[in-house]
Amino acid sequence: MVFAYHNVLNGFAAKLSAEHVKVMENMDGFLFARPKRMYLKQTTHTPNFLRLHQNLGFWGGSNYGKGVIIGVLDSGTTPNHPSFNDNGVPPPPAKWKGKCEVEGCNWTAVGMAPLTHVAMYKVCMEVDCPERAIIAGLDVAVEDGVDVISISIGGDSLPFYQDGIALGAFTAIQKGIFVACSAGNSGPFNTSLENEAPWILTVGASTIDRKIVTSVSLGNKEVLDGESSFHLKDFP
Repeated sequence: MVFAYHNVLNGFAAKLSAEHVKVMENMDGFLFARPKRMYLKQTTHTPNFLRLHQNLGFWGGSNYGKGVIIGVLDSGTTPNHPSFNDNGVPPPPAKWKGKCEVEGCNWTAVGMAPLTHVAMYKVCMEVDCPERAIIAGLDVAVEDGVDVISISIGGDSLPFYQDGIALGAFTAIQKGIFVACSAGNSGPFNTSLENEAPWILTVGASTIDRKIVTSVSLGNKEVLDGESSFHLKDFP
């Protein structure tokens, strides 16, 4: 047994042989089993691109997300980093049922909504994010009492009943938790969209200020900086 799910799914993740699965298929209450699936991390630097800076523009009118608990499923944080000190930060709302892994339960960091309380769930390794861990993160986030779930993780588009993020988000939405996911880093082409379940707010960047920077060295020793359209063949 690897994970048991109680909030977003009635099921579990386990290391099983094909023979074990065949035996389970004959048990009362069995619905389905499928092999493990890996997802990939997705991220960007949207706050800077949108020129969202603290104490400027319309941002302040949103109250910076004060009192909201955002559950972030990603590769985790370093809890003892100075960015997460608790100077001047109020305690989390009374409904919070989660636990903290550093002294106290209040930290501060700059982001899209800097007055929110962030609950970080590590579901990713260096590159990949196992589906079983993502579902476990969703399961715990629901139990902890978050208001919003943010997931910048994705994989190939599949039927919703085969997609762990779509399944977990469906239950979270039913419990009044808002779920936002990234649209993916692939495309544009047919079926390149990820996390497209209609109960998820799927966020995609139609444009961004990133560049594929390269330099050209001329025969006279002059070096010119510019952009390149060249990609390695194995570039995803």
